[in-house]
Amino acid sequence: MTLLSFYYKIAKTEHFYKGFVPGRPVMTIKAVIFDLFDVLFLAQDFTQRRAYEQRMGLMENGLLHAMLQTPQFRKAVTGHIPASALWQHVALSIGDNPQNWQNIANIFFSANRVNMELVAFIRTLRPHYKTAILSNAPYDIRTQVTQRFHLDHEVDTIIISAEEGMRKPHPEIFHLAATRLHVHPQEALFIDDESRFIEGAQAVGMIGVQFKNNRQAIADIQKHLDLNRF
Repeated sequence: MTLLSFYYKIAKTEHFYKGFVPGRPVMTIKAVIFDLFDVLFLAQDFTQRRAYEQRMGLMENGLLHAMLQTPQFRKAVTGHIPASALWQHVALSIGDNPQNWQNIANIFFSANRVNMELVAFIRTLRPHYKTAILSNAPYDIRTQVTQRFHLDHEVDTIIISAEEGMRKPHPEIFHLAATRLHVHPQEALFIDDESRFIEGAQAVGMIGVQFKNNRQAIADIQKHLDLNRF
């Protein structure tokens, strides 16, 4: 059995190798790219956020919903407005003073904790594989990533949609990630919790792994990398 036939058999019978297309050359995985929110950042400590929501008369997770539902969110994620404008708009929408925008942002981000189990796994990938973070986020998230959690020491590059003027699932940002890592899209494995972003990565030739929990994601990544060694 040829190597190409071997890959095709797995793709056809197990539906595992999601980036495989019959007739396309099989390429070696050289890079692993991770989403940030709900993958490397996990919202775990809601103490400050919930206290603020109660003080403002918001339902549970009301601050999150207010941020996601404002039309300014998409503008902030694509870099058309600064993060301050986003949080000022959120403040207005929930009845707070826009001048308190930085405090509101700090309260929102206070829930985040680094997924240390996944970070430990990333450390095992280097230097054998290039690694990156790819996130749809406003400008201010880089401060969280680098100054609060120091994830810039754990990966080769960090790509934030606001800084690039493009966002997932648009193909341009996946091509940009591959270029920054000096690999072809077909040589990259992409991990995200949202299926539409996985599909966007697969559309440019990347292999996709949908994150559900650490055990599942690490096992799926490892299967792809083990398969990569045949």
